[in-house]
Amino acid sequence: MFEQQGVTKLNSFKAETIYRNETAMAYGAAQFAKLQTVSKRFPYWQYTTAHDERVRESHRVLDGKIFLASDSEYYPPLGFNCRCRAIPISVRQAESKGIKGPDTVTAEMRATLANADFIGDKVGNFADWLNVKMPELPVSTQTLITEKLAEIQGDAQAVLYDTYKTDSNYKTITSNTNSGLFVVRHAKADKADLKTNLDAAKRLFSNDYSVVVLQHQLGQNIKNPEFLIIKTDGTQYISDLKTPDPTKYNSIENGIRNSFRTAARQKISHVTIDIVADESLEHIAVGIQLAFEKYAQIRSTIILKGSNAVEVTRADYMTGKVLEVLQKNLE
Repeated sequence: MFEQQGVTKLNSFKAETIYRNETAMAYGAAQFAKLQTVSKRFPYWQYTTAHDERVRESHRVLDGKIFLASDSEYYPPLGFNCRCRAIPISVRQAESKGIKGPDTVTAEMRATLANADFIGDKVGNFADWLNVKMPELPVSTQTLITEKLAEIQGDAQAVLYDTYKTDSNYKTITSNTNSGLFVVRHAKADKADLKTNLDAAKRLFSNDYSVVVLQHQLGQNIKNPEFLIIKTDGTQYISDLKTPDPTKYNSIENGIRNSFRTAARQKISHVTIDIVADESLEHIAVGIQLAFEKYAQIRSTIILKGSNAVEVTRADYMTGKVLEVLQKNLE
């Protein structure tokens, strides 16, 4: 296959590592998605290792720990060639084992877990790793990967957009036929904040996000989430939109923490924050760090500042890269 494409052949070790990693990542993603559909009957999952001498210490500290069905931060795989598994725990099993809630990941455990590769945003972390490795590859291989990724991402966006533009409940606001990116809104989107929401959606669109402005209420526990965010890799998640007023909360740090708190109460794991005041990136970074520390449910935040946007993940927080990510993308 490599010869047919005219690119440099990978050695067997690298090829096997990529195969094993991608297979484990796909299997884990599918199992986690399936668990979400039966979470009322299986409210927890338990982390388990292979229980042999090859288990990494950063994985061993999680062995036997119980997590909520919705918690994907430590869902395996947690690294290259990871053999760990997640075992669903039913309501009956939880009662018989005396499980009253999820286990706590202590500060000491987190320090050990810092060595794990794919905590939190697994796809994003893998993409970061790939970006680091890409320059080491021959130019011909880099070109092939870039072309194929663009094809996959463009196809995924186009398929999604076809679904929305043929649905009478949605109206197209803007789209790009080359990239496949789009902004659509639901007919029952919140009228009071529609102008603000569409303005933010258009700025996200210009930063390579597709956005669906959602209907006012999705369910009993998810009230008025503004957006469905769709990234170029096809990842989708519901996100609340907040515009923290530093005069109301005394500081931008408190405003960001309040944004995280509101999203957590709505049982949403992502929040988009529009910074309208002239705030320093240092103060914004502190606010994000404090908010991630306090609200473990939140997996990532998109920071909108003027015409620019950047996503900051829990992995960025755990590796101390929040300010670095902001400076790279917003300055």
